[in-house]
Amino acid sequence: MKRSLTVIGLLATICILAACGSAPASESNSTGKFPTAEQSQEDKSAKDSSRDTDQQFSNDNQSGTASTTDYIEQFSQAFASSGMAIENTESFDPQNQDSGHYQTEYRLGAYKGSKGVHGIANGISIDIVQYGGYGNPEKNTMLRVYLTGSKDNILATYPAVIKALDPNASDSDIQDVVSRRHDYEGSLGIDSSGSTTRIKNDSLISAGGGSADYVALIDADFSK
Repeated sequence: MKRSLTVIGLLATICILAACGSAPASESNSTGKFPTAEQSQEDKSAKDSSRDTDQQFSNDNQSGTASTTDYIEQFSQAFASSGMAIENTESFDPQNQDSGHYQTEYRLGAYKGSKGVHGIANGISIDIVQYGGYGNPEKNTMLRVYLTGSKDNILATYPAVIKALDPNASDSDIQDVVSRRHDYEGSLGIDSSGSTTRIKNDSLISAGGGSADYVALIDADFSK
């Protein structure tokens, strides 16, 4: 009897060991310690996909579109460093004929997508318009500045405006313009001096309409 029980016990032990040895691979793998070849390939694919996503995100950030540079703000800060400030400022849409600051040329395509700021500086009216992108604000690299007021006040403000628009303009060239233009209307001539790189046009004319005021117009290319 004892021998029979011993034999039965041995057989039971063998059966248990055989059952454990034939356990499904998926159960063993549920612990994550012994991945199958298929699971290893899936993990590799997931890592590759994650790495590709991270690389694409990095590339997108590096090639992202830069925001539009605010050249009006750059001009205003440079102008303020001269000791003159633009006060009572208000933004306006140059192509809005009801803005109160409309000029005939603002209807042109170069002013599509432009922006403007109006203010008062040294007793004269000043309008600054950033334009030139033909509907693409990111290509608005031109500034047009209008100064409206008495000729004396305009010419007194002119040096600070020119230096704010073009730091390369020499003081001697600027003073030469101011000293020669008190009794003159038309091109002021700073754009043809050898020291400027951004100024493309500058002129001084009577405001007309029976007004004693004058208007100075200055264009600068901030892509230079």
